[in-house]
Amino acid sequence: LLNSIGSPNYMVMPREEDTYDMINFLMQGSNGSIALDLENADFIVSFGCSLLDGWGAPGRMLSALREWVKNKTYLVQIDPRASNTASKADRWLAPFPGTEAALA
Repeated sequence: LLNSIGSPNYMVMPREEDTYDMINFLMQGSNGSIALDLENADFIVSFGCSLLDGWGAPGRMLSALREWVKNKTYLVQIDPRASNTASKADRWLAPFPGTEAALA
């Protein structure tokens, strides 16, 4: 659009996905987006990310939960909040709010 009116300026707002792509390139050396294979995981450590409380697409997360139960996936939830994910986890670690960095 800016080229059509004679401006050499080009601006792109960074997206969350850009960060994931950069991390993937720096850590794995590959271009492209990261995909998490949650359904086939044997062990999951969820640090402050309540997987069953609005993270990701709800249908996928319910499907993943069914697979975790079927495959006996061990889920550790680290979160000060007693979330739905914490109630379904095999182990819930509840650090005091503000002490998560020390635990990490």
